[in-house]
Amino acid sequence: MHRTRILIMGAAGRDFHDFNVAYRDDEGVEVVAFTATQIPGIAGRRYPPELAGPSYPAGIPILPEQELERIIQDEKIDLVVFAYSDVSHETVMHAASRALAAGADFGLLGPARTMVASARPVLAVGASRTGAGKSQTTRYLAELLADEGLTPVVIRHPMPYGDLVAQRVVVADPLRPGDERHYHPGETNLRMADIVVINKIDSADPAALEAVQASIHDLNPSAAVISARSDLTLVGPAIEGKRVVVVEDGPTLTHGGMPYGAGVVAARRFGASELVDPRPAAVGSIRDVLDRYPALEPLVPAMGYGPAQIAELEATLNAIDADLVLSATPIDLTRLVTLNKPITRIRYELAPVGGPKLADLIQPIVRAARPSALAGV
Repeated sequence: MHRTRILIMGAAGRDFHDFNVAYRDDEGVEVVAFTATQIPGIAGRRYPPELAGPSYPAGIPILPEQELERIIQDEKIDLVVFAYSDVSHETVMHAASRALAAGADFGLLGPARTMVASARPVLAVGASRTGAGKSQTTRYLAELLADEGLTPVVIRHPMPYGDLVAQRVVVADPLRPGDERHYHPGETNLRMADIVVINKIDSADPAALEAVQASIHDLNPSAAVISARSDLTLVGPAIEGKRVVVVEDGPTLTHGGMPYGAGVVAARRFGASELVDPRPAAVGSIRDVLDRYPALEPLVPAMGYGPAQIAELEATLNAIDADLVLSATPIDLTRLVTLNKPITRIRYELAPVGGPKLADLIQPIVRAARPSALAGV
């Protein structure tokens, strides 16, 4: 029997997940390779056999996306599956055109096929773009559930799926108006949402906010819409009057398309005297990203947390002449690097200010999660 030979285009996240839930135990297919993009240091490695399963005793190679056409032809690929996020619709179709021209079919896996099964009620948090505020929204929802006497369990990417209740919360970003219509899978997320949170309204232009509201009404008029601020607080030494080097969440800046993030916003809001340009001191993958994205504000993008990238981040930060490091990364950098200057960390929390209350909207989930509702599950 011919096994369909599949190549998965990814970025070391959704691609691995799609393999695990859709293809790992499918005897009718053979996943020949993954291709990698966006995150440095992924290509050239292998998806390990311990995770790939018994059908892949040698694991699965991870190859550069630049070699897509050669891989399709040399490996006689039948189907290319696109499996990474936050790219424009045009980017998706360029990938499709490359695959089709090289002789393969091209496809996308749908949400129902790739969600994780759950016997428990679920709140699924997605976004229109990377960096819109999924993490802070998830923390806010977890606190609401805890206030109801429940014990929330958070799993990161994918959206769970179950037979009881599945309520989807999508975060939209008015700093990038229009992207909710033009990016994959952001438009899909928005169209599926039960609740849409328009975050960062305190930083958005009123016209941009109106444009996002119009898009939501057009694409998903039945969704409940909530407006929210992204409240910033500092943990560590004060930054007022200081020369700071800002460390931002890299994916928000690269495929997220933002020239700055919460770190630059906080530096200006809390009175830093200067954003020190890191480019003269940048090394390795940090330098490569800054060269590739010249429009970025003066900042250091944290692109990953493997040993090599951590060492490059540490060397870059230590070589910069600044008073302190202002970190807006999701992870606490003090756990990873040893620096010659103090670190102040930025915390950002969701603060709803308009529309229906999230606490009221999640009551179907709360009721379904009560022990009496789960009896026999």
